[in-house]
Amino acid sequence: GIEGVLHSASDEEIVAYSKTHYPEWIKKCEQILRQINPSPENNDHPIHFKFSVKNNGTRPANDSLITFEAKGNFRIRPFRAKYKKDNEQTVESEAISFPLPPNPPKGKKMSFNQEIIDLFTKLTYNDVITAKFENTLVEPFISDAPFSKFVRDPNEFYYKSKPSDIPLESFSLECTQWRHGREAELFEGEIVFDKHSKDVCGALECSVHAENLSIPVKKIIPVRGTVKPISSKIIAESLIDDLIKRSGTISR
Repeated sequence: GIEGVLHSASDEEIVAYSKTHYPEWIKKCEQILRQINPSPENNDHPIHFKFSVKNNGTRPANDSLITFEAKGNFRIRPFRAKYKKDNEQTVESEAISFPLPPNPPKGKKMSFNQEIIDLFTKLTYNDVITAKFENTLVEPFISDAPFSKFVRDPNEFYYKSKPSDIPLESFSLECTQWRHGREAELFEGEIVFDKHSKDVCGALECSVHAENLSIPVKKIIPVRGTVKPISSKIIAESLIDDLIKRSGTISR
C-alpha cells in the first residue's frame, strides 16, 4: 500500500501548549493548593450520611415534609455531590482534585487517502455553509409568550429551600403526594464540624410529617467522634497520588 506521511506538531500548537495550556494548568493546581490552607471558614471536613425512608402505609401521604436536624456541636447541609430529584436546585460536587494536565502536541501519521478525504470534507462543509447563508432569510424571533416555569412532579421530593453550601441546623424536603408501595427514598447529607473542635457530640434527627399522618415519625442517630487534624502536606500528597492514578502515570 501507499506509505503514510508523518505530520509533526505545528509551531502554533507548540506555542499554545508551552505559553498557554501548560501555564494555565499549573496556575489551576496552585489555586487548589492554596485552598488547603487551614481555615475554619472554608476548609471543613464533612461526613456523608444517608437516610432511607419508605411509605409503608395503605395510601399516599399528602403534603409530606422530611426534616433533618442537627442537635449538638455540628451542623448539616444537603450532600453537595449529587441530588438529582430537583433539576432547578441541583447541587454541584465540590470535591477537591487536580485537573488532568493538557496533552502535549505530537505528530500525526496520515495516509494519502485520509488526507484527500479530510480535504474533500473541509471543502464540502465550507461550500454547504456558504450556500446556506446565501439562500436563507434570517428574521428576528419575537414572542409575547412568558418563559415556561419549572413544573414539579407532585410525587417527588424537592428541597423546601434552595440548597446552600452554608452548614445549617436543619434542612427539609417536601412532596405534594408521596406515593405508597414504592421503593424507599434515599436522602443524603453532610455533617460539618469545626476542625478546631476536639470532639463532636450530639444526635442527627430525621422526622417525617404529613397531612394524613397523625403522629410524626422520628429517627434519632447518635453522633460521636474525635477530631484529628490532618496536615496540609498529607492532603497535597493525596491529591498528587490521585492525579497520577487518573492520568495513568507510573506512581512515584
